[in-house]
Amino acid sequence: MNSGFPELFKAAKQTVEICEIKSDENVVIYSDTRRNTTMVEAFHTACVNLGCDVSIVRALHRFPETNPPAPAVAAMRESDMIFDLATESWFYAECVPSILDAGARMLLFVDVLEENMCNRPPDREVYERAAKAAEMMQNGQELRVTTPEGTDFACRRGDRRAGAQKGYVTLPGEIDLYANTAVAFAPIETEAEGILYLNGPQILYPQYTYVVNEPVRLEVEGGRIVYIDDSHEDGRIFRRWIEQFNDPNVYIVAHFGFSVDHRARDLSRFDLSEWESYYGGVMVAFGANDSPSLGGTTRAKGHSDSVLLNASFYIDGEKVLSDGEFSEESGLRPPS
Repeated sequence: MNSGFPELFKAAKQTVEICEIKSDENVVIYSDTRRNTTMVEAFHTACVNLGCDVSIVRALHRFPETNPPAPAVAAMRESDMIFDLATESWFYAECVPSILDAGARMLLFVDVLEENMCNRPPDREVYERAAKAAEMMQNGQELRVTTPEGTDFACRRGDRRAGAQKGYVTLPGEIDLYANTAVAFAPIETEAEGILYLNGPQILYPQYTYVVNEPVRLEVEGGRIVYIDDSHEDGRIFRRWIEQFNDPNVYIVAHFGFSVDHRARDLSRFDLSEWESYYGGVMVAFGANDSPSLGGTTRAKGHSDSVLLNASFYIDGEKVLSDGEFSEESGLRPPS
């Protein structure tokens, strides 16, 4: 059942409050022609209710990872808070660093459908567990994942920062995804090796967002995909997606980590935010990773996210996740 204005307004009001928006702040709500205007109006009303000066900017739908129109970018550079309600990601677009450097904070809703926005509002307790997981990664050097299908894949962190998404934003220059508390780092681009069996959700913008029927086997050497098993349709889909860009950088590992949100456990419905936040899911990504939050060096025309299910995750040889459940010793399980 689709959420109506009352439900969306309640979630918007919670989000405005947790983002600590003040009445004297300038807020920009950026949207596109594919977004339901009810969601836009919910955030507009929640901000107006605080006494904020709110501007709504609505642009034509655009291809992922391309800049919004120049006037929209200019408006966002002059703002304190941006709610990005566009239906396609521009997280890795060239204009993003300049917007954040100007002091705006930005919350993205690209993976959130209107009818699912109310299911998992931003939550401080979930973020606290994610922050603890990020600290554990930060104290490690070799991060490794295995799955029952035969995945055995490891990355080196080097001097890259491991970070946890908060799912909300409170500080100038901060950027995050709504209600997404994934924990990740951008590996040293040449320091990833092994076999991957992509056995869960595939988020391959803009064409393919689905859960695989048959795991896709990838081989990674020197941080780059060198082999894709295309003997079945899921493998052919991945190959078609990656080859369309004609960009060697799309084959490079982008980020690696896992999620701790115990509220995200349903893969049966189409909710990309829930897939990326799936409890105990291990995410491996390829392509662009030069966003300020990740701190990688790869500029690419595309970015993929693949979630591994029933996985085990090791930090410097210590298992913190076993077959999709966090160990008691890790402290990452939710309160009972």
